[in-house]
Amino acid sequence: MCNKCDQIDFEIEQFRRLVSPRMDALSLSMIRCIIELLEADKKAVKCQGSPPN
Repeated sequence: MCNKCDQIDFEIEQFRRLVSPRMDALSLSMIRCIIELLEADKKAVKCQGSPPN
């Protein structure tokens, strides 16, 4: 993966860690929306994998 994909994956994982069963519905909904947007951004990057050495 490229650096941009790695960064997006890192951000997605950070938001997933925030999810808690005690959260209110609005907070959960916002986190899910952010994750969906980040996943869409990752697809839009069209990563070609690691650059050749």
